[in-house]
Amino acid sequence: MTEWILTTRVRYWYALGQLAEGIKNEAYAIFLLFYYTTVVGLSGSLAGQAILIALLFDAVTDPLIGAYSDRLRTRWGRRHPLLLAASIPLPVFFYLSFAPPANSSQLQLFLWLTSMTVLTRGAMTLFHVPRLALGAELSSDFEERSRIVTLQMLFSRIGAPEQPASSGSSSICAPRPSSPTAASMQPPIRISPSRCRSASSPRCSSPPG
Repeated sequence: MTEWILTTRVRYWYALGQLAEGIKNEAYAIFLLFYYTTVVGLSGSLAGQAILIALLFDAVTDPLIGAYSDRLRTRWGRRHPLLLAASIPLPVFFYLSFAPPANSSQLQLFLWLTSMTVLTRGAMTLFHVPRLALGAELSSDFEERSRIVTLQMLFSRIGAPEQPASSGSSSICAPRPSSPTAASMQPPIRISPSRCRSASSPRCSSPPG
């Protein structure tokens, strides 16, 4: 890491990568279940099981890819080979998630949905986790990291305009120079009382004192 002040071009090109996760999260959260149960005709229980399997797979692969990326040593660095490796399969698997074979049985649709969502989430993990860690390595300057996070959240909202601000939008943290690069990649989210839906919600309670 360096104390360099990044150019605007570097900041925007890096933050643009958040658009991919925003689009995927938006499509999966809003359209995937509806498409398979209403348009394709898969039963809701099977569709829910398929999505659950993919989420459990995602929960396992995220820390594994993060640890592997931290230990990877290549001539192109630790993060870039994984980013490049995910660039082709990710859009292909994402497209196939919404293109099941015609006239498929319930079992075939279930297997298709399960496999495509698992592969899509796996490819997204291969891209997104190293990219977040790379953002923390672009600079050790606290203010510079804050600028990166701001742009990253902007592209996240562009990619997922219907998602709640606290849902589906991961971003790099902007830790002080002494903190680990990839130990914590989720900045704390502060929610203003005016944006709370219910005053009884635990997340909307006022801080003590």
